[in-house]
Amino acid sequence: MDLSHGRWYFSLQTAAVDGGRDRVRRGGFATLGEAERACLELTGLPGPEAVARTWTVRRWLHFWLSELKAG
Repeated sequence: MDLSHGRWYFSLQTAAVDGGRDRVRRGGFATLGEAERACLELTGLPGPEAVARTWTVRRWLHFWLSELKAG
C-alpha cells in the first residue's frame, strides 16, 4: 500500500524586470524538505538572477517585443 503524500510544491512572489511582481511556482518534489531547499535556493539568489530563473523563452520574447514597440 502506498501511503505517500504525492508531490510537494512551493509558490512565491518575486520582483519582475518591469518593476511588478511575478508568481513563481515549482513542483514535483518528493519531500517537503526538497521543496523547501529548492525555494531557499531560488530566493537566495540576487534579484536579477532569481528573476531570470523564472522566465521562459515565451515570456522573455513577449517582454522584448513590448520593449521594441515602446521604444
